[in-house]
Amino acid sequence: MSFSLYALQDLSDEDLSAIISFLRSQEPVQHVVKPSELTFLGKAVSAFGLIKPTSPTGTPPARVTREATASYGSYLAYSVTNCYGCHTERDLKTGAFIGEPFAGGFYFEPDPFSDGYSYCTPNLTPHQGTGLIAGWSEKDFITRFKGGRVHQGSPMPWVSFSKMDTIDLQALYRFLHSLEPVENKIDKIVFAPGEKPE
Repeated sequence: MSFSLYALQDLSDEDLSAIISFLRSQEPVQHVVKPSELTFLGKAVSAFGLIKPTSPTGTPPARVTREATASYGSYLAYSVTNCYGCHTERDLKTGAFIGEPFAGGFYFEPDPFSDGYSYCTPNLTPHQGTGLIAGWSEKDFITRFKGGRVHQGSPMPWVSFSKMDTIDLQALYRFLHSLEPVENKIDKIVFAPGEKPE
Protein backbone atom coordinates (compact mmCIF):
# COMPACT_ATOMS: atom_id res chain seq x y z
CA MET A 1 0.00 0.00 0.00
CA SER A 2 1.06 3.58 -0.41
CA PHE A 3 0.43 4.39 3.24
CA SER A 4 1.70 3.42 6.65
CA LEU A 5 0.15 3.45 10.11
CA TYR A 6 2.61 6.01 11.39
CA ALA A 7 3.48 9.27 9.65
CA LEU A 8 6.86 9.79 11.29
CA GLN A 9 8.21 11.65 8.28
CA ASP A 10 6.65 14.82 9.74
CA LEU A 11 8.35 14.61 13.15
CA SER A 12 10.15 17.70 14.36
CA ASP A 13 13.95 17.72 14.02
CA GLU A 14 14.23 17.63 17.82
CA ASP A 15 11.94 14.59 18.22
CA LEU A 16 13.61 12.69 15.39
CA SER A 17 17.03 13.41 16.93
CA ALA A 18 15.76 12.15 20.29
CA ILE A 19 14.62 8.84 18.72
CA ILE A 20 17.95 8.38 16.95
CA SER A 21 19.85 9.21 20.16
CA PHE A 22 17.78 6.68 22.10
CA LEU A 23 18.38 3.92 19.54
CA ARG A 24 22.12 4.63 19.51
CA SER A 25 22.21 4.40 23.31
CA GLN A 26 20.96 0.78 23.31
CA GLU A 27 23.26 -2.20 23.84
CA PRO A 28 24.28 -3.71 20.49
CA VAL A 29 22.58 -7.03 19.70
CA GLN A 30 24.00 -9.48 17.20
CA HIS A 31 21.01 -10.69 15.25
CA VAL A 32 20.87 -11.52 11.57
CA VAL A 33 17.65 -10.34 9.96
CA LYS A 34 16.81 -11.93 6.62
CA PRO A 35 15.83 -9.52 3.85
CA SER A 36 12.08 -9.11 3.49
CA GLU A 37 10.49 -10.85 0.55
CA LEU A 38 7.28 -9.72 -1.08
CA THR A 39 4.48 -12.24 -1.48
CA PHE A 40 2.89 -12.73 -4.90
CA LEU A 41 0.25 -10.12 -3.97
CA GLY A 42 2.96 -7.77 -2.69
CA LYS A 43 4.85 -8.07 -5.98
CA ALA A 44 1.68 -7.33 -7.95
CA VAL A 45 0.87 -4.30 -5.82
CA SER A 46 4.46 -3.07 -6.16
CA ALA A 47 4.40 -3.56 -9.96
CA PHE A 48 1.38 -1.26 -10.22
CA GLY A 49 3.16 1.43 -8.22
CA LEU A 50 0.92 1.24 -5.15
CA ILE A 51 3.86 0.83 -2.74
CA LYS A 52 5.62 4.15 -2.62
CA PRO A 53 7.98 5.74 -0.12
CA THR A 54 6.45 8.61 1.80
CA SER A 55 8.05 11.98 2.33
CA PRO A 56 7.25 14.93 4.59
CA THR A 57 3.99 16.70 3.77
CA GLY A 58 5.78 20.03 4.21
CA THR A 59 8.86 21.31 6.02
CA PRO A 60 8.91 19.60 9.44
CA PRO A 61 9.38 22.02 12.35
CA ALA A 62 12.74 22.22 14.13
CA ARG A 63 11.00 22.04 17.51
CA VAL A 64 7.46 21.75 18.86
CA THR A 65 6.54 23.21 22.24
CA ARG A 66 5.11 20.49 24.45
CA GLU A 67 2.04 21.91 26.18
CA ALA A 68 -1.62 21.04 26.73
CA THR A 69 -2.87 22.95 23.68
CA ALA A 70 -4.85 22.09 20.56
CA SER A 71 -1.82 23.14 18.50
CA TYR A 72 0.44 20.57 20.15
CA GLY A 73 -2.39 18.04 19.96
CA SER A 74 -2.56 18.59 16.20
CA TYR A 75 1.15 17.76 15.92
CA LEU A 76 0.61 14.58 17.96
CA ALA A 77 -2.51 13.53 16.00
CA TYR A 78 -0.89 14.00 12.58
CA SER A 79 2.84 13.41 13.10
CA VAL A 80 3.38 11.22 16.16
CA THR A 81 0.37 9.06 17.01
CA ASN A 82 -1.12 9.39 13.50
CA CYS A 83 -4.74 9.34 14.69
CA TYR A 84 -5.49 10.85 11.27
CA GLY A 85 -4.19 7.78 9.42
CA CYS A 86 -6.59 5.32 11.05
CA HIS A 87 -9.55 7.52 11.94
CA THR A 88 -10.04 8.75 8.37
CA GLU A 89 -11.63 6.46 5.80
CA ARG A 90 -9.30 5.31 3.00
CA ASP A 91 -9.45 3.50 -0.29
CA LEU A 92 -7.66 0.22 0.41
CA LYS A 93 -6.54 -0.12 -3.21
CA THR A 94 -4.77 3.23 -3.43
CA GLY A 95 -4.32 4.33 0.17
CA ALA A 96 -6.00 7.65 -0.69
CA PHE A 97 -8.06 9.35 1.99
CA ILE A 98 -11.71 9.35 0.93
CA GLY A 99 -13.42 10.35 4.16
CA GLU A 100 -13.52 13.48 6.27
CA PRO A 101 -10.48 13.82 8.56
CA PHE A 102 -10.92 12.08 11.93
CA ALA A 103 -14.54 11.12 11.12
CA GLY A 104 -13.79 7.38 11.29
CA GLY A 105 -15.02 4.62 9.03
CA PHE A 106 -11.71 2.91 8.23
CA TYR A 107 -12.30 -0.84 8.38
CA PHE A 108 -9.63 -3.27 9.63
CA GLU A 109 -9.94 -6.84 8.39
CA PRO A 110 -9.45 -9.56 11.04
CA ASP A 111 -5.84 -10.11 12.05
CA PRO A 112 -5.02 -13.73 11.10
CA PHE A 113 -2.82 -14.03 14.20
CA SER A 114 -5.44 -12.69 16.58
CA ASP A 115 -8.93 -13.55 17.80
CA GLY A 116 -10.74 -13.16 14.45
CA TYR A 117 -12.47 -9.91 15.39
CA SER A 118 -12.45 -6.98 12.97
CA TYR A 119 -12.76 -3.28 13.69
CA CYS A 120 -14.03 -0.03 12.21
CA THR A 121 -12.58 3.22 13.52
CA PRO A 122 -15.01 5.58 15.29
CA ASN A 123 -15.73 9.21 14.51
CA LEU A 124 -13.46 11.38 16.69
CA THR A 125 -14.89 14.74 15.67
CA PRO A 126 -17.02 16.59 18.26
CA HIS A 127 -20.30 15.98 16.41
CA GLN A 128 -22.90 15.65 19.15
CA GLY A 129 -24.92 12.96 17.39
CA THR A 130 -22.21 10.74 15.90
CA GLY A 131 -18.85 11.64 17.46
CA LEU A 132 -17.72 8.93 19.90
CA ILE A 133 -15.94 11.31 22.28
CA ALA A 134 -18.15 14.39 21.74
CA GLY A 135 -19.76 13.99 25.15
CA TRP A 136 -16.62 12.94 27.00
CA SER A 137 -14.99 15.24 29.50
CA GLU A 138 -11.23 15.67 29.40
CA LYS A 139 -11.05 13.48 32.50
CA ASP A 140 -13.11 10.74 30.76
CA PHE A 141 -10.75 10.85 27.78
CA ILE A 142 -7.61 10.56 29.92
CA THR A 143 -9.13 7.77 32.04
CA ARG A 144 -10.05 5.77 28.92
CA PHE A 145 -6.55 6.06 27.48
CA LYS A 146 -4.88 5.19 30.77
CA GLY A 147 -7.17 2.14 30.99
CA GLY A 148 -5.47 0.44 28.03
CA ARG A 149 -6.69 -2.41 25.87
CA VAL A 150 -10.24 -3.76 26.14
CA HIS A 151 -10.39 -5.89 22.95
CA GLN A 152 -7.34 -8.10 22.52
CA GLY A 153 -7.18 -7.85 18.73
CA SER A 154 -7.84 -4.13 18.44
CA PRO A 155 -5.47 -2.42 15.97
CA MET A 156 -5.39 0.61 18.27
CA PRO A 157 -1.97 0.67 20.02
CA TRP A 158 -3.53 0.89 23.49
CA VAL A 159 -0.40 -0.26 25.33
CA SER A 160 1.59 2.69 23.97
CA PHE A 161 -1.24 5.16 24.42
CA SER A 162 -1.81 4.10 28.02
CA LYS A 163 1.74 5.23 28.79
CA MET A 164 1.21 8.77 27.44
CA ASP A 165 1.35 11.44 30.08
CA THR A 166 -1.41 13.86 31.00
CA ILE A 167 -0.06 16.80 28.99
CA ASP A 168 -0.02 14.78 25.76
CA LEU A 169 -3.51 13.38 26.38
CA GLN A 170 -4.91 16.81 27.27
CA ALA A 171 -3.42 18.19 24.04
CA LEU A 172 -4.97 15.37 21.97
CA TYR A 173 -8.35 15.89 23.62
CA ARG A 174 -8.27 19.66 23.07
CA PHE A 175 -7.26 19.22 19.43
CA LEU A 176 -9.98 16.66 18.71
CA HIS A 177 -12.59 18.89 20.36
CA SER A 178 -11.41 21.85 18.25
CA LEU A 179 -12.20 20.03 14.99
CA GLU A 180 -15.16 20.88 12.80
CA PRO A 181 -17.95 18.44 13.78
CA VAL A 182 -18.60 15.88 11.05
CA GLU A 183 -21.80 13.86 10.95
CA ASN A 184 -20.66 10.32 10.26
CA LYS A 185 -22.53 7.62 12.13
CA ILE A 186 -20.43 4.53 12.74
CA ASP A 187 -23.00 1.98 13.88
CA LYS A 188 -20.52 -0.56 15.17
CA ILE A 189 -16.77 -0.56 15.80
CA VAL A 190 -16.16 -4.17 16.93
CA PHE A 191 -17.24 -7.13 14.78
CA ALA A 192 -17.26 -10.74 15.95
CA PRO A 193 -15.60 -13.38 13.73
CA GLY A 194 -17.58 -13.70 10.50
CA GLU A 195 -19.32 -10.33 10.89
CA LYS A 196 -18.70 -7.35 8.58
CA PRO A 197 -20.07 -3.81 8.27
CA GLU A 198 -23.21 -3.60 6.12
